[in-house]
Amino acid sequence: MSHSGVRHLTNFATSCYALPEATSSGTIGVGDVLAIGEHRFPITAIGALAQRNLDSLGHVTLVFDGADEPRLEGALHVRCGGELPRPQAGSTILIESA
Repeated sequence: MSHSGVRHLTNFATSCYALPEATSSGTIGVGDVLAIGEHRFPITAIGALAQRNLDSLGHVTLVFDGADEPRLEGALHVRCGGELPRPQAGSTILIESA
């Protein structure tokens, strides 16, 4: 049996956080900054459904890989130059306009 065309699953997340409320107050764009507590991560790509999902479902997938093209329609890709953030209860998570 040939394995050509077989795709392997990718681990997209090592953690998931439930937020009490999540919506946007403006259009999210490449170059905006995701802020998690004191950490800042430039947004490098935005999936076609990311903002709609955030506004209607309060959900968005964050991918810390700095990709220029989104892998998932509901994802925001950000550049991370070090360790992944570890939000704690009470951490502020927001998107700052460029």
